[in-house]
Amino acid sequence: MTTGPLGLVAQNLIPRSIETKEVHGVTETFRIRPQVTTGVSWHNDMFTTALDVDLTPASGFTSDSKRQFAAVGAEFNAWKWAQLRTGYRQNLASNNGSAFTAGIGLSPFDVIHIDVAGLVGTDNNYGAIAQLQFTF
Repeated sequence: MTTGPLGLVAQNLIPRSIETKEVHGVTETFRIRPQVTTGVSWHNDMFTTALDVDLTPASGFTSDSKRQFAAVGAEFNAWKWAQLRTGYRQNLASNNGSAFTAGIGLSPFDVIHIDVAGLVGTDNNYGAIAQLQFTF
């Protein structure tokens, strides 16, 4: 059994506000805030799990809802050839932005990596990604 690491990340350590140009008589302010996130993970040969928690709100426009997430995810890795992933994130600062994720990956011979994933969230938020990677 292999245990995973603990982590702590701090970014945007110098706060700043940026005003947008006026459009139709409206200006916005984007606030870059210091953000701190902590995480823990666990893995063995076939399973990986992770938990991340934002300790401070994320940067964003002052008119938007605040975003501060707790997220959990898991991956089943079948003989390093096929991966099945799932996850969930909850916005701790508001009721907006929570989402479920799911994905699959194929990596035969550890040479070609194909990943496909999707996201379904609150407020009609949807997302998808496809990725192709070659290892030389």
